[in-house]
Amino acid sequence: MLTPGDALALVRQKRPVLHHIMNQVTMSFVANGVLALGGRPMMARHPAEAAEAAGGADGLVLNLGTPAPETIEAMLLAGKAARAKGIPIVFDPVGVGLSAMRGDAAARILEELHPTAICGNAAELSFLLTREWYGKGIDAAAPVSDPVEIAVQVARRYRCLAVLTGKTDVICGGRLIATSGHGDEWLTLVTGTGCLATSIVALFLAAVHLTEAGSKPHASWEASIAAVCTLGIAAEEARSAAAGPGTFQQELLDRLYSLQPALLNSRAEVRLHSR
Repeated sequence: MLTPGDALALVRQKRPVLHHIMNQVTMSFVANGVLALGGRPMMARHPAEAAEAAGGADGLVLNLGTPAPETIEAMLLAGKAARAKGIPIVFDPVGVGLSAMRGDAAARILEELHPTAICGNAAELSFLLTREWYGKGIDAAAPVSDPVEIAVQVARRYRCLAVLTGKTDVICGGRLIATSGHGDEWLTLVTGTGCLATSIVALFLAAVHLTEAGSKPHASWEASIAAVCTLGIAAEEARSAAAGPGTFQQELLDRLYSLQPALLNSRAEVRLHSR
């Protein structure tokens, strides 16, 4: 079995190039988080170069945070190039129920690109099942109270990994279901931590994909578990040294950089479920 520490060590050994087409509000923070863990972020979002950029990457992140027609076009072009190359594609349907444009873009991405993993909160993943959005703006609540059930349904409907982030993270790959409760409430006070979670999942998937470990059964599911544990434990470490949200953001980057595989293995707590 690939332990969280093993997966973190692979990230630092392989230093995957991770191409993002993503939320402009959180782009810098996410790039710094990926760098802190040992990855190499790339943010080429123009349709004229999106496919070429994906062709030179080890993984692709598609994030709906600040969509525009040309951005959606770039996502589809990059996604098709990524599929042709066989690298992981991770989709984050940020605020997907806010507008018809976001909902339609998500439907196209899911239908045409078949992502390796879908990462989002309960409301976003629930919308992919029901097309219903409850709340204002990008803040919404899921109509289903069981996050495990939401993740299971998304994973099975779209035949991919589903990573539902929240107070309890759920990682589902078909019949493989795990939950983890690491993290800190201050993650909700820093813009972009959800986007960073998605990129860390993509980074770990890319690292495993670059090694022989990627061919082993359940490796992608185990890598996704490692990714959410990494962010959650780094957040717990950061909170102990932070005075407020500003210093918490700085400390989080520092803890992602200094986190050691042995500590990750000793701290990671994961529950397995059947459904």
